[in-house]
Amino acid sequence: MSVRRDDLSQLLLDEDEWQSRLEDEGGDGSPLQASLSNGAGGVVGLTGPNAHVEIERRDFGALLATPIVVPAFQRAYCWDALQARRWWQDLSIPHPPAHHSETHDTGGAYFVRRRWESGHPAEGRCYQLCVDGQQRVTTTSLLLAALRDAAVRESRSCISEGWTALVRSLHDCLFVDPLGLEEWAGEWARDTATALESSLAAGDEGTARRELLARCAVHQLGALPTFAGGTVLQPTFMDRAAFYELLTAGARSTSLHRALNFGQAAAEGQRLPVDALLALVTTPPPTVASSHQGVVKAVFDEEIAAMLRACDNESATSNAAEVVISEAAASTAAPSSPAARRLLLLGGLMRRALGRMTLLHHEVLSEVHLQAISWLCPQEIPHETHGSALKR
Repeated sequence: MSVRRDDLSQLLLDEDEWQSRLEDEGGDGSPLQASLSNGAGGVVGLTGPNAHVEIERRDFGALLATPIVVPAFQRAYCWDALQARRWWQDLSIPHPPAHHSETHDTGGAYFVRRRWESGHPAEGRCYQLCVDGQQRVTTTSLLLAALRDAAVRESRSCISEGWTALVRSLHDCLFVDPLGLEEWAGEWARDTATALESSLAAGDEGTARRELLARCAVHQLGALPTFAGGTVLQPTFMDRAAFYELLTAGARSTSLHRALNFGQAAAEGQRLPVDALLALVTTPPPTVASSHQGVVKAVFDEEIAAMLRACDNESATSNAAEVVISEAAASTAAPSSPAARRLLLLGGLMRRALGRMTLLHHEVLSEVHLQAISWLCPQEIPHETHGSALKR
């Protein structure tokens, strides 16, 4: 017995309607959970004789190579600061010498491959519907955004191709079309610079700050981003505004820095503090900062800043920062400047986030009742239990 549901817009049915449809197709009126089972403890499409699931070990770099959509019926992101710090520890702390693997297993995750339908900008292209694993994928995206923001700040004091390449690599993991993001951020920055022109010319910092703050929150509740391609991870409805604010702030800050042309302004006697204005763009609004996503990204911002400070202390050869730098410099000459060490550190952390952290990827090829699975207890979906990182 099956109820086919390929159209995501038709998934949001209440339990009574699902039960009615199951009965209409020949069901016996047994409870919904029982009608979904292929044997004791099974879930239709995921376990049992009719299940067809391809399983392979994947790192997050490979996972993020294909866009991921979290269905609207999934719960909101709910990790907290403690869970974020545990994830950071799994990522950053060196493995003991006797460790059998350089990777860290974060457990199993379930995805259903789909294609965008007619009328969608990406019509015909594949994406992954995330049945289970959204907490870990979202956490990784927030970590990459924190690394990007750190790289953007560092690049302002040391302009080089290395920093530009690092930011682009991070954007490739966060955005489907990074050029589309840059065009959108550039347009926002030009409009914002025009709006700030009079207060900047007058040296009125208070007015400039108020005008800029009014323009910083650009994403609305539940709305998809307006730049081409969107983000690699499309979160559930309630998570979108905070997620998109956190992921796009760094790009908007970079574009505003260019649009304001501070070099020319300084030559004309500009008195406003550059860094303070740009920091307003990357400082999330209170509603975003207090969200679970804002709290987790703040943890990563803090941990990355601490590592950057530690990497300036070359005598501390045993600290985690030095290990990451040594790994990143294994195939190159030893870094000769603080800026080069910082670039290696952030690049090394990106490679760890994408290459060290892995999951057991389950691609469900059989028909699966996505809406019904959302009603089951999380424990009913089979998980690998290896590793210390949290599941889901």
